[in-house]
Amino acid sequence: MLVYNRIAAKYHANIVVSGVENEMAVYPYGPAFMKYLANGKTVSFEQIQKDVFYLLDAGSKVMDVIGFGKDNKGNDYNMDFIPNVSKLILTVGGRALDVTEIESVDSGFDGSAFETNRFGFGPHEGANFDFVLHYYRKGMDGNSDECFVWDINVPVSNFAPVQLTYTVELTNPQTVAGTYGEYDANGSKKLTGLYTNKEAVLYPVDSNGDQGVPELFAKPTVSYTVNPAVNPDKPVNPDKPVNPAVNPDKPVNPDKPVNPDEPVNPDKPVNPDEPVNPDKPVNPDKPVNPDKPVNPDKPVNPDKPANPDKSVNSDKPVSQTGDESNVILWILISLISLGGAVLLLLRNKRRVN
Repeated sequence: MLVYNRIAAKYHANIVVSGVENEMAVYPYGPAFMKYLANGKTVSFEQIQKDVFYLLDAGSKVMDVIGFGKDNKGNDYNMDFIPNVSKLILTVGGRALDVTEIESVDSGFDGSAFETNRFGFGPHEGANFDFVLHYYRKGMDGNSDECFVWDINVPVSNFAPVQLTYTVELTNPQTVAGTYGEYDANGSKKLTGLYTNKEAVLYPVDSNGDQGVPELFAKPTVSYTVNPAVNPDKPVNPDKPVNPAVNPDKPVNPDKPVNPDEPVNPDKPVNPDEPVNPDKPVNPDKPVNPDKPVNPDKPVNPDKPANPDKSVNSDKPVSQTGDESNVILWILISLISLGGAVLLLLRNKRRVN
């Protein structure tokens, strides 16, 4: 008895007398002791289930204000809720419920009171859904912050938690290179942005109809990175490999055509196998051999070997222009382009136990 009293002083305890009637009649001491511990009160399993399971019951709701504010660099940012069936998932105990967009008066939605969209979750008869989400693009008064209200119309069990997943988009991402915001998937780090929701509050109602103390949800934050812009004057060729560093020991390609715009080096020995460039100006400082008669009718012998004593200077480094590497810009964290606007798609979760 002392042990039970200690338990009852710390927890909400119940005594249930149950068994086979004829056995309890033969052995009445056990049932009598249980009734004594219960102070004569009769408690059923239905009452215990109500106390344990339904501290969060029909009439409870969640109000969620969609995120906006200033990022870590002082820039304004704004998230928009996406009111689309394909972007909403509600699970009970890990099982996803059917989602229905409520559009007609017969289904309980007439578009009044500044409500933009309404969605129902789970099986229903008419407008009686287990869960309903009311979306207000301009706030519940038509002139305040974007938000939604999530109605809970059935008891929520501790053993089958409810989780709502929805999607928001960043409407005004930055274009200057840098990282904006800080990432915290569940809000446990209590960072300052970018918030997917400005505020989310659970307003609980228990099985007795009593309102509990409002509970604030943690606020997740996200971040994104903008890479430096590519030089718009230089076309990007993603298939062109990056030019490696020039190897001064690599021999010059004799088949490479001469650049006519490159100035002539008078000290550079002549390559006898190199074709004559008719547009190349004659070096006036080069002396002419007066002892060698010029025969205008004598054709040039292309097979005549060059002077063997005259060699190419292989120690002179080759001057070669290299190709700069092309960098392709990738915007991180799902920055996508849609109709010329850059959107950041984010997902947020709201879980109720």
